[in-house]
Amino acid sequence: MNKKIIWIITIIALLVVGGLVYNFSTSRSSVSVTNWKTYSSSQFGFSFQYPTDASLESGSLDQKNPSIQLNIDFGNPVTQGFTSKSIIRANYVSVSECYKYKSSETANFNGVTFRVGPGGDQGLGNNLGTRVYSTIHNEVCYEAALLITDGTKAVSSLDVEKADKYLLELLSTFKFTN
Repeated sequence: MNKKIIWIITIIALLVVGGLVYNFSTSRSSVSVTNWKTYSSSQFGFSFQYPTDASLESGSLDQKNPSIQLNIDFGNPVTQGFTSKSIIRANYVSVSECYKYKSSETANFNGVTFRVGPGGDQGLGNNLGTRVYSTIHNEVCYEAALLITDGTKAVSSLDVEKADKYLLELLSTFKFTN
């Protein structure tokens, strides 16, 4: 009887450990950027890649100052239950405006150091944000952020993690061209 209990406990322990190892390895897998499209701005001197199944919209933020905001939508509100939008902005603002999130946390992508600030709940419309990445180069403020909107289901922490991986992979392709 004791040997039977020991075997059962051993099998359960192995299953738990195996499940943890599997979960860790699948949650840490990276997104492949091999077939992604490339966006380039000669006006602001930067480029990055984005998913082929994403749609890219560009527009100006401000009539007074040259600026650009790129919205990269991916996720389907019907099949996945949510949409996510990576927002890339470039505009001429002060250093304090660019680094409005008082944070000492930084992240480095392709030799570009970004300050990382909190995203958080965006209020109405069931929008959730993660983090905001900001940097200044040649007097231009560059920001990258992620906005997730509920569709047919509430956004889970796994959805946020998956969308955040896309933003991090997008940032890993970001570079200055001037």
